[in-house]
Amino acid sequence: MNLHHLRTFIEVWRTGSISRASNNLSITQPAASSHIRALETELGHVLFRRHARGVDPTVVANELANAIGGRLDGAEAAFEKLRLRSDEMGGVVHMAGPSEFMGVKMPAVAAALTAQGIQLHVRFGGRDAIYRWFEEEAIELAITASEPEDRALGFEPVFEEQLLVVAAPSLDLSSVSQANWPWLAYDETLPMVRTYLAGVQAAMPTHPTLIAGSLTFLRDAAMAGAGVAILPDYLCKTDLEEGRLVLVEQAGQLPANRIFLVWRKAALRLPRVVFARDRCLQELAGRVR
Repeated sequence: MNLHHLRTFIEVWRTGSISRASNNLSITQPAASSHIRALETELGHVLFRRHARGVDPTVVANELANAIGGRLDGAEAAFEKLRLRSDEMGGVVHMAGPSEFMGVKMPAVAAALTAQGIQLHVRFGGRDAIYRWFEEEAIELAITASEPEDRALGFEPVFEEQLLVVAAPSLDLSSVSQANWPWLAYDETLPMVRTYLAGVQAAMPTHPTLIAGSLTFLRDAAMAGAGVAILPDYLCKTDLEEGRLVLVEQAGQLPANRIFLVWRKAALRLPRVVFARDRCLQELAGRVR
């Protein structure tokens, strides 16, 4: 069985497209189709059903991919780690993540990568933007609070942030119900506010006092007395310790928010991406609590 044919098969299975798979593997589309046909002949089974938007895997294809995909990735990753000892790692690694987490937790990673001659291009954005960039193959790595569903992406949990309800010490909330607190929210859907209020069995707010797509801005607005914010612990720890913010003491807790490192599996054929991924895992190791 030809390993090149198996790699092409896995890439087609993950992308759902022979043309995208051939682009990712830097081979021609006819060559990719030939690899699939050769496997189908060898196995005696059809692996993909073609349609206008690409291909759908058959049951046999799903069984084969689930059996060999991880092993093939592991073998390639091991090979690339050995190449790191001798290959030049110059080039660009494209990474994305939320600006607040990246700013607090990732500078050491950036320093390690640039010291190896890697150019690191960082984009800032939320869940929708990050997965769009992965779909467009504009990034190889990302930090995100959502576990990916795309089988072309690998991931590992690297961090858990505790979400805290905070406000300025001068803000008097004693005579106001939780639903009527001056909430400072990241977006109009109020996901964390709703989770918190459901936990304390309080009514839902009609609208927030302030909406800003920046947790840093929400923290600063809370310190200025604008209202109540829900923030990750790492972003407000110093301000709590120094008294610029206080915890809003109420029953109920917000769940910890799990953070994942996500990577495009096809990009692991590049030694610099393997190095960048492993350095991210190393820097964040032990921080999932």
